[in-house]
Amino acid sequence: MIDFKTKYPVNLWKDHGIYTDDYIKLINSHWLKFVPPHPMSHYILGLLYTVIMVFGCTGNSLVIFMYFKCKALQTPANTLIINLAISDFIMLAKASIFIYNSYYLGPALGKLGCQICGFLGGLTGTVSIMTLAAISLDRYYVIVRPLKVAVKTTKQRAKIWIGLIWICGFSFSIVPVLDLGYSRYVSEGYLTSCSFDYLSNDDKDKQFILVFFMVAWCIPFTIILYCYIKILMAVWMTTEIVTSRVGQQEEKRKTDIRLGYMVIGALMLWLVSWTPYAVVALMGVFNLKEYISPLGSMIPALFCKAASCMDPWFYAITHPRFKKEMMKLLTESKTKKLVRNYGMKKGWIGSHLNENRSIAFENHFKTEYNEVKKNIFALESDDNNLQCSESTFNHKTESFNESETKFPESVNQEGLNYILSN
Repeated sequence: MIDFKTKYPVNLWKDHGIYTDDYIKLINSHWLKFVPPHPMSHYILGLLYTVIMVFGCTGNSLVIFMYFKCKALQTPANTLIINLAISDFIMLAKASIFIYNSYYLGPALGKLGCQICGFLGGLTGTVSIMTLAAISLDRYYVIVRPLKVAVKTTKQRAKIWIGLIWICGFSFSIVPVLDLGYSRYVSEGYLTSCSFDYLSNDDKDKQFILVFFMVAWCIPFTIILYCYIKILMAVWMTTEIVTSRVGQQEEKRKTDIRLGYMVIGALMLWLVSWTPYAVVALMGVFNLKEYISPLGSMIPALFCKAASCMDPWFYAITHPRFKKEMMKLLTESKTKKLVRNYGMKKGWIGSHLNENRSIAFENHFKTEYNEVKKNIFALESDDNNLQCSESTFNHKTESFNESETKFPESVNQEGLNYILSN
C-alpha cells in the first residue's frame, strides 16, 4: 500500500474526486507490476476519448432525432437500428468518466465511477452485438426469405426483440455489481477504466467470463455470419434487375439490398473494433497475462469506442432513406428562413370571378416587421388587351399602393379564358 502511494498521485485523486484507500482492492496485482504510465499518455488518451465522445454522441443523437422526427423512418428495421444508436450513445457518454480520470492520472472517481463504467460498458457492449444479430436476422428474412410472412419483422416483434436484448445484457452486466461471487468490475490498464476481472485466478470468475463470451459473442456472431453469408449469396445471384416488376416493389428491394450491405459494413467495423478486446480478455482467462501490458489493454478499448462513434455516420451516409429525410428537413428549414426574412408567409385566402370575366385574388400576410398587409391581385380583360392590377394596403402605416401591368395584344381574350379555366 505504501509503495502504491509513492508511485501514484493518490492525494490528487482524493482532492479532485471520491477516491478512497480501499480502492486498491479493485486493482489486480498484475497492473501493479508495471511502472505508472507517463502523464502525457493519460492526456493523449483522454483527448482521443473526448474527440470520439463528441463526434459519436453528436452522430448518434442525430440518428435518434431523425428517427423520432420523421415518420417515414419509423420502420421495424430502423427500430432495431435506433436501438443500436441508443446503446452506442450510452457507451460513449460514459466515456466522460474515463476522460475525468485521465485528466487526474488515475481512478479519481473511485469505486462508484468504476462500477458505473464497468456496468454500462458490459451492458451496452452486449446490447450492441445482440442488436446487430437481430438486424442480421431481419435482413435475412427480408432479402433471402421475402415470402415468409410468418417470420416478417413487425414493430411489435422488433420491440419484443429489443426488450429481450436489454434484459439479457442487464442480467450479465449486473452480476459483478451485486458481488455474487461471479466476477467483479475492477480497474484495468492505466487504472482509469473498469471492466470484468478477466485477470482473476478464481475459477468462478473464469467460468463467468467464458459463459458471457459464449452468450454475448459466439452465439450472436454465428447468427450474424450465417445470415450475411446467405444474404451475400442472394445478392450475387441477383445480377440483373427485372424491369417488368412493379417500380415501387423493385425500389423497396433495392433499398433492402443496400441496407444489407450497410449492416454488413457496420458489422465488419464492429468485429474489427471489438475482436482485439475480446482477445485480450481471453488471454487473461487462459493465463497468458505476461503478454498483456497496460497500453496493450487500453488500445483495444479505444477501438471499441471508435466503432460506436463511426456507426451513426456510417448509417447517415449510406442509408438512402435517412439521407432523403435529412434533405427534406434541411429544405424545410431553408424555406422557413426565407419566410421569416422576406415576408413570404402567405397563402391566398380568397378568390372570385367577376361578371366581366376578370379574376381577383385576396391575400393577408405578415412581414418580418409584423406589418399586416392586405394584397389584392386582379387579372382582367379590356377589349382585346389583358392587364394585371395589384393593390396593397399596410395596416400598420395605413399606406396604400397600386400598380398596373398591361400585356401585349398577343395575349388576347383566348389567353384570359385559358387562365380563368385553370
